[in-house]
Amino acid sequence: MRRLLVLTLIAAMLVSVVPRVAHAGHRHVHPLAVGIAAALFAPLIVAGGILAAVVPPYRPPVVVEPAPVYRVETVRYVTASAAPPSAERNVVRYPHGRYVLRGDGVGTPYQWVWIPNPPPPPPPPPRPVSP
Repeated sequence: MRRLLVLTLIAAMLVSVVPRVAHAGHRHVHPLAVGIAAALFAPLIVAGGILAAVVPPYRPPVVVEPAPVYRVETVRYVTASAAPPSAERNVVRYPHGRYVLRGDGVGTPYQWVWIPNPPPPPPPPPRPVSP
């Protein structure tokens, strides 16, 4: 990380110090600017190389996890006829009626059928009031 930071800083300084002159449609760098940049930054490059050789690189700690244990279970097949679905699982009740699921999905397609509740009984007749 430090090496990358130093190289980026050096590159930025080189680009900012070296003047570019446009002459007759093409660009060139004045040799004096290149010489000055080399004289200024060569010690930094050498110091960066020495630091890279002396300072050990960062290595994160290694965490060793135990290998996963796999268990193979015996598969048991049970041959039993399926029980018919309960009638209550095929009914969705509402206060004013119910939906009933009909059909088995194999021979007869599934179909939801609405069945309304019977109307409530009429209210009792009013009692005569005695005088």
